[in-house]
Amino acid sequence: MEIGDIKIDSDRRVVTIDGQLVALTALEFNLLYFLASNPGRVWRRAELLQNVWDYNHVGDRRVVDVHIGQIRRKIESISSLGQLIHTVRGVGYKLELPPGIGGESLQSRENFV
Repeated sequence: MEIGDIKIDSDRRVVTIDGQLVALTALEFNLLYFLASNPGRVWRRAELLQNVWDYNHVGDRRVVDVHIGQIRRKIESISSLGQLIHTVRGVGYKLELPPGIGGESLQSRENFV
């Protein structure tokens, strides 16, 4: 999957920006991949916990905020695209494609799913 200069390789579970490897934890990778696979859709924290963590979390749902913050620091500081993951106040998060990066630019390839 490609979003501008960001490449997400689901087979190898790696993310690169302009060919530079980005060190993500397994959970950070899963969360980024999930959001990137559903651009523009707003996800509640509980939905992210269910879909990415694969369980109903009964504790503090702010754990999602921590991981989103880590992804932002690792991805958005390097990428020329700027902020991709947006907070929807009182609801949750969404990955918003920048102007000029539409459905035709969100490319899937055999090894980039």
